Amino acid sequence: MAACIICLETDPAPIQPGCACRSDAGLAHISCMVEKAKWQHAHRGDAAWHTCQTCEQVFTGAMRTGLADAWCSIVRVEGTERLRSDAAGNRGSALAASGDYTAAEPILRRVHSETRRAYGAEHPDTLTAANNLGMVLVGADKCASAERIFRETLAVQRRVLGDEHHSNLKCASNFAGVLIRLGKPTDAERILRDVTSCMKRVLGEEHPSTLTTTGCLILALLEQETPEKLAQAERVGEELRAVQMRVLGPDHPETLTTTYNLASALFMCRKVERAEGLLRALLDAQRRVFGDADPRTSESLGGLLAIARFRLRKGEPTGLKNGRHMKD
Repeated sequence: MAACIICLETDPAPIQPGCACRSDAGLAHISCMVEKAKWQHAHRGDAAWHTCQTCEQVFTGAMRTGLADAWCSIVRVEGTERLRSDAAGNRGSALAASGDYTAAEPILRRVHSETRRAYGAEHPDTLTAANNLGMVLVGADKCASAERIFRETLAVQRRVLGDEHHSNLKCASNFAGVLIRLGKPTDAERILRDVTSCMKRVLGEEHPSTLTTTGCLILALLEQETPEKLAQAERVGEELRAVQMRVLGPDHPETLTTTYNLASALFMCRKVERAEGLLRALLDAQRRVFGDADPRTSESLGGLLAIARFRLRKGEPTGLKNGRHMKD
């Protein structure tokens, strides 16, 4: 049995941190990571509580939420008001990343309000809080409110930080994601192409923000549904997935999301066998990483069912034993 990389104990069983450190090299106990973060906070800052020091990727899953909960508990007793706000914002983002938007929204609304009151509308912390709130509103399907927040925040950031600042680029990417949800994929594509090009130049092609924004571009292309855009989505998806497999690992949530979007592009281009193969491998990975009840796992199963229905209409075998999962 593999041991925790910090305490070298195997009981209780350590877990994957959800960053790019996979296999036994990434296994750790949440409690050990909490102690490590407490020690590192002095020189790494808030990143000690949400970002891996080794691969520089954000933790996901149980490790992310476990660290966030622990940080909130620590600063509740002995932290400053600033630290309590930072910890609460981190916890809200961790809850949103896990899909719990109902719990995340009031936390991030409070952090945004308190930060704005304490530091003003143009302070970097206020702008970060606004971006985090906008993202959780997107997840909660409150896209009109999210669009307003991102428009306001983007205008301030461009004036205060400049067009090529990392925070401004991330905000523009988030804003484009809202436009996709609001049925404006053409506008979103224009923004995302500019942002992606700038990120590649300023941050590098393998930077986490560059990879995330490229994934958003794939969605904008898919939503337009023309043969030309679908072919572009397939090409960008293949390129992005290859980079993510190398940089993030095959089981990272963003790699899995790209795999699903690539499979969608292939299916819409009627490259059915390749799409089905990707979805079957993806479903196995999602069941292992997220569990059967996670919406992302269900989405992949739905994709396989769509392929099965397509094959039935074509008079081809479905590949599903007795069609037992097919529910139209």
